[in-house]
Amino acid sequence: MTNPLIRDSFWAVFGNVLGKGLSFAAGIAVARFLGKVSFGEYGLITSTLLSASILSTFGLGYTATKYISEYKIKRKELIRGVIYHSKRITLISSGVLALVLFVFSEFLANKILNSSHLQFELKIVSVWIIFNALTTTQIGVLAGFGLFKEMTKINAIVGVFTFISSLSLAFFWGLKGALLAMLLNQLLNWYLNNRLVEKEQKNYFFEVSGDKQLFKEIFKFSVPIAFQEALYSVSSWFISWSFVKYSNVGELGLYQASIQVSSLILFVPGILRNVFLAHLSQTNEDEGQNKNILRTTLWINSVSVLLPIIVVLIFLGPIVQLYGVQFEGIKNLIVISSVTTFFTSVTNVYNQALLSKGKNWIIFWTRLIRDFVLIFAFVQWMHNNYSSSRFLIELNLIFGVIFMFVLMIFYYRITLKLSS
Repeated sequence: MTNPLIRDSFWAVFGNVLGKGLSFAAGIAVARFLGKVSFGEYGLITSTLLSASILSTFGLGYTATKYISEYKIKRKELIRGVIYHSKRITLISSGVLALVLFVFSEFLANKILNSSHLQFELKIVSVWIIFNALTTTQIGVLAGFGLFKEMTKINAIVGVFTFISSLSLAFFWGLKGALLAMLLNQLLNWYLNNRLVEKEQKNYFFEVSGDKQLFKEIFKFSVPIAFQEALYSVSSWFISWSFVKYSNVGELGLYQASIQVSSLILFVPGILRNVFLAHLSQTNEDEGQNKNILRTTLWINSVSVLLPIIVVLIFLGPIVQLYGVQFEGIKNLIVISSVTTFFTSVTNVYNQALLSKGKNWIIFWTRLIRDFVLIFAFVQWMHNNYSSSRFLIELNLIFGVIFMFVLMIFYYRITLKLSS
């Protein structure tokens, strides 16, 4: 396996298949234990946490990957500075957000989520924001180093632990147990990643003289990425809130369950995003090699998403049965969501390609327009219709296709301008 991109992609996928597969199986079991309503509440809490935690990383996961993958070859003296600033900013921002969630959990549960009985659960998992944010930044650092083989081992261990803890705790303690398991899983993930980062950075020295300039550079590059990730998390949270406000928690449970299957399909492309970014960033100065990397990336990405789509469609009946009788109507939602994942995965490749060239603001503005129009159409529909989950799934497909072509056009226009 001489091609570095294929080799890294292989190791990034190998251990994660077991880890994420077990996490998905645990998610189905949790849905069955909790039922449609409680699983909807579980989705409401997790979407709220993801909104806060993604914002707290300030885009430093991808920023760390780009800078470390470039600097480890030509500016090794700045490696530890990148890690130091990334961890410090992430810890401060995630700590503030976790504190805000803990203090205002009662207000959030009563006034925003319309579920006053969930305030204690929000307090329990507020600390999860800190360790999820730190883990995201750690993954970016490790991807920049190219330690994909080591990362797959960690994900496999966490996956096994997730399966055991989620099933046992959700079975005995319901919603509170499922949330406690989520927190314990994240703590283990952070600990294992942190050990690996500390071990690797010992190979580099820290240049103090360029520290302030490096901080400014990292901050400037991260801002549009942070806005993009915050937009994604806020949009996801607002959609969950809209279900509760204008429809019902049961419809949210159907939507969350169908998205759960989509997340499994996108597992491999998601894992490979940092791999693609690292290799595209390393070859920016060699146009020919960069184009080869992009072509290989699109090929790997297409295969990695089409195969699981086919598997899901073949075993659609058994998958639907796993969710139980309370999730009536989920079959068509899974089919539409599965098709949507192909366009989402291709979009993510061009997203990383634009990111590697520093065109972060283009990604943000196109995403902002897309999400605003989608949410507006969704809310308008819910005023007069009951089956809101089906309509949102269909909207995701339509806007997924449009967004893919928009990013492709931007990328090739930018590439043509840079080569002329």
